Amino acid sequence: MELKLLTDPEGKRAVIGRKKSRFEKEGFHRTFLVGRVEEEPFKGVEVYMDAVYPHIVFICGMRGSGKSYTLGVIAEGLVESNPDVGVVIVDPMGIYWSMKKPNGDPEERKMLEEWGLEPKGYPVRVLVPRGAKNVPKGTYDGRFSISVSDLTVEDWCLTFGIDRFSPQGLLLEALLEKMEGEYGIEEMVGVLKTDESLRERESGFKRETIRALASRLSAARKWGILSKRGTPLKDIVRRGQITVIDVSFLQDNVSSLVIGILARKILEERKKSARLIATGTGEESIPPTWLLIDEAHTLIPGGNRKTPATDALVEYVKQGRRPGCSLVFATQQPGAINPQVLSQLDLLFIHKLVFEDDIRSVVKRTPNILLKEHRPLIRKLPVGVAIVGDKEDTSSRAFFIKVRPRKSQHEGRDITSAQKEEKKERVEEGESFVIKFSREKAEDLLRKFKAGFFGKNRVESLELVFSPVYEVTYRLPNGETRKCYIDGAQGEFLHENRGFVFSKG
Repeated sequence: MELKLLTDPEGKRAVIGRKKSRFEKEGFHRTFLVGRVEEEPFKGVEVYMDAVYPHIVFICGMRGSGKSYTLGVIAEGLVESNPDVGVVIVDPMGIYWSMKKPNGDPEERKMLEEWGLEPKGYPVRVLVPRGAKNVPKGTYDGRFSISVSDLTVEDWCLTFGIDRFSPQGLLLEALLEKMEGEYGIEEMVGVLKTDESLRERESGFKRETIRALASRLSAARKWGILSKRGTPLKDIVRRGQITVIDVSFLQDNVSSLVIGILARKILEERKKSARLIATGTGEESIPPTWLLIDEAHTLIPGGNRKTPATDALVEYVKQGRRPGCSLVFATQQPGAINPQVLSQLDLLFIHKLVFEDDIRSVVKRTPNILLKEHRPLIRKLPVGVAIVGDKEDTSSRAFFIKVRPRKSQHEGRDITSAQKEEKKERVEEGESFVIKFSREKAEDLLRKFKAGFFGKNRVESLELVFSPVYEVTYRLPNGETRKCYIDGAQGEFLHENRGFVFSKG
């Protein structure tokens, strides 16, 4: 099938995510550059994405294929092209704080010059959980929390991993019915211990059930994210600003809870704002919002699995278009994403995938036609190249693009020795890292595993190349030199297996 795109009269720029009727009226107003077409007859044509109307955008690709990079490109474009929206990035890896800084990678600076672009930092506010410890200086701007009173009985049950209609689930429901106004965990535990109606022999709960729930609630204090008065939503969603919610300090179930409540509150506030504006009786409390989520498979898994974020995000994508709620979500496991969310997408970016289940999943969900001969190429896509599918009829089929280089600094690359100079620059700029796993401990770890992991190989050097990661160079009996890595924060080996993975103990 011949490729047809909606372009300007000169054929130098194309647009995705915008209806033809709107394009005829608005042209490229409030669109942003995402890349260039990588196939004939449009090779080299710049591709712009709509930033005005609500969208559900899905980015997928195996680790190291460029999906997080693409998500960053979209965040940059949104804040540049539409100052009337707020951009919130959910960051499970702690990599988006660097968007404050201009891109310092020498190769990417050359690419930016070739594209006619310049390195640039963005208005980014990074928030970490209020209980997060040992957060490196220069990587965050403030702390956030969620209000205990915002949690529903379903939120508590899913986070605790207990059945909604178990004795503890029913006790939670009865407890929440007794709580009023703003309250914290201390008040909840206090009611559990003093309210006689919860302890009545006939209609109350067993002491073992009450003790078990009180213990769980007390343990929730250690999450470091709950408070009586949570961070106001207006402090998170701000017009013309990127807010990064760094959940890399939290366990998956707790980060799911945070994101579920955040999505629910954004949708509620935007619904209220839409009514106030439509009736002329008030002003919006928060601007139209783009919620960007990386590693989304941990929040909205498919099958029978459910997290505290599942229902909220499903409602967000189903009801959010009219009140101005957009979602961009990225994952390395597209086959593991909730189908109710996938059914709502209108823009798809497919980076390299190798597993058949994942390929079948994205082929099935591509918003427009994906040629049969292009499907095998998904396994061979170079880093930074994607297949784009657009639900609008402005393109005749899915097509290949090369994603533009990032203007801001990207911290999501695999750790390599090439980052020594970048580490040096960070130290010179005054940024610091907390090293929990000292050099001496790293050397002890090497000695411990000398007979096992290294065997007859001889360790030649151990150097801190990118805080907090140690690079180990060792030589095999045949003279061949190899490298491995030790993480300075966790004291685990980093293994390269289609990207880096941690050892476990």
